[in-house]
Amino acid sequence: MNEIYILDNPPKLKVGDLVTTLLQEYGVVIGFGKHPDHKHDKTEYCYLLIENQVYNYLSYTVKKVKK
Repeated sequence: MNEIYILDNPPKLKVGDLVTTLLQEYGVVIGFGKHPDHKHDKTEYCYLLIENQVYNYLSYTVKKVKK
């Protein structure tokens, strides 16, 4: 892939927010950072705790649950 896509206005998420994924799973934001398995990837991921397991999602793929 030689193309670069830039997404503007990322969602305003912070640690502790309750979110839902595209698969309608609920999780809690526990941090942000690089993907642990892909060191060359410079994308920032959102770390979610879902059922006692940590997953890496792009911030654009999760929605904050309204209180």
